[in-house]
Amino acid sequence: MWIAITQRNDLNKHGEHIDSLENSYIKYFEEHGVNLVLIPNSSKKIEEFFDKMSFSGIILSGGNSINPKFYGVNETVDGVSDERDKTEKLLMNLAIKKRIPVLGICRGMQFINVYFGGKLVKVNNHVISSHGVLIKHDEISKGTLVNSYHNFGVSNEVLSKDLKSFATNDNVIEGLYHPNYPIAGMQWHPERESIDRDINDKLIQAFLKGELF
Repeated sequence: MWIAITQRNDLNKHGEHIDSLENSYIKYFEEHGVNLVLIPNSSKKIEEFFDKMSFSGIILSGGNSINPKFYGVNETVDGVSDERDKTEKLLMNLAIKKRIPVLGICRGMQFINVYFGGKLVKVNNHVISSHGVLIKHDEISKGTLVNSYHNFGVSNEVLSKDLKSFATNDNVIEGLYHPNYPIAGMQWHPERESIDRDINDKLIQAFLKGELF
């Protein structure tokens, strides 16, 4: 199974833009029978990737902040990449056009919400920590602990009207999906060390089978 995955985009010490992806994504998804194809943020030929290759899905990975201007907020935040925002918008357009399943992880989940007209809010106590979430998805209904690495998030108030939640932590949305397209997102990182590896594996398998929607 071949799945496209996006990459973080940062500046190196020479002021050059560098794409990168943590090895943990490769290792974790290979365990689930997935071969990841890294999508460059600078390419002008991304659509050709999808014309010539048959992808079973797209993963919007973590890293970088989304430019607040993307969701109509005049604010400056660190770690944005306009190039990456444009790339992931293009990928979302392609996914909807071609009915390709999409999974957003951390920033990726936030991007899905912004793409469908939602916004983001600053959150507290969610950086390099763990916290509880309540998951309600078909046969999966349980409370569990997940890792957390984000300064921004999706609250009930800024959740896109087109999306629904399947996991929450108080007023913070930790998992969401689109009821009409095969698109879903999770705020935590299944590929990183986790207290509840079993629930992560079940959710990823549900995504790969087209059941996380």
